[in-house]
Amino acid sequence: MRMIALSSCLVALALVGCGPRTAADKVGGYFDNKADAMDALAEQQPTPLAKQIYHNRAKALREEGRDREKGLRASNVGSEVPRMSNVEANLGVAEGNAAQ
Repeated sequence: MRMIALSSCLVALALVGCGPRTAADKVGGYFDNKADAMDALAEQQPTPLAKQIYHNRAKALREEGRDREKGLRASNVGSEVPRMSNVEANLGVAEGNAAQ
């Protein structure tokens, strides 16, 4: 009985975090993945200087990703697109008069 309750709690927690991903989320994830790959390459380098260069590049990728993600969130890219009637209403144009 405890296992069923525990597994259902874990499923519920997993579903809570499964919202739609925005463009900002995707961009942030892309740059994080690239930076992780660069860190993995850094560990394979034979000299400390080469490792430092790759780690610096990974750090730069993470910073660029944060900047791009912040910019996308500020511009609301990836948010829900409004219905056309709402857009026309905001412009002061009636739906029937849009063709004129």
